[in-house]
Amino acid sequence: MRMTITILLLLLVAGLVSCHTAVGAPDAVQSGNGAGNSSAEAVAGVRTLPPLPTTPNAVSSLTDVPSRLVDPLPMAGDVPQTMALILRSLEAMGGNSIAEQDDRYVHSVFVSSLFRFKDDVELLIDEGAGLVHYRSASRVGYWDFGVNRRRYEAFRKLYMGLKEKGGQ
Repeated sequence: MRMTITILLLLLVAGLVSCHTAVGAPDAVQSGNGAGNSSAEAVAGVRTLPPLPTTPNAVSSLTDVPSRLVDPLPMAGDVPQTMALILRSLEAMGGNSIAEQDDRYVHSVFVSSLFRFKDDVELLIDEGAGLVHYRSASRVGYWDFGVNRRRYEAFRKLYMGLKEKGGQ
C-alpha cells in the first residue's frame, strides 16, 4: 500500500512539473507534452506555447505525439503582415474573441454554440523559422471528437487562401 501511494505521488509530481526549453535565436519556440493549459509562457524571456494537456482534446504544431500533431503554417511576409493575416483569419472564422495579443502571439477563445464550451487557440510567430505555430485545446472534458483538429483545418484553409491572395 505504501509503495502504491509513493508511486502515485511521484506520478502526480511528474505530471505537474513540466520542462519548457527554448533553443536558438530569441524567436525560437519549443514545447513539450506535459500537462498545460492556455496562455503562452515566457522561458528565459522567450515566449513559448504551453505543452498539450494529457487528455486527447488538443492539437499543436509543437508536439511529438503524432496523433495530436498539426503542421506549422508558413509566415505571410514579415511579422506585421503575418499577424494581420492571422487576425483576419480568426475574424473570418467567427465564434471567437481575442483574449491576449502582442506583435508575435495571439490567444483567441472560441465558444461552442450549443453547450458554450470554451476552447483556447494560440498562434505564435517564429520569425527565425519563418513559421506560425498553432495550438488548440479544449478547457473541459476528455474527448473533443476532433473539434480542435477541424478548427485547425478551417483556420489553415482560411489563412492559406488569404495568403495566396496576397493577404487580402
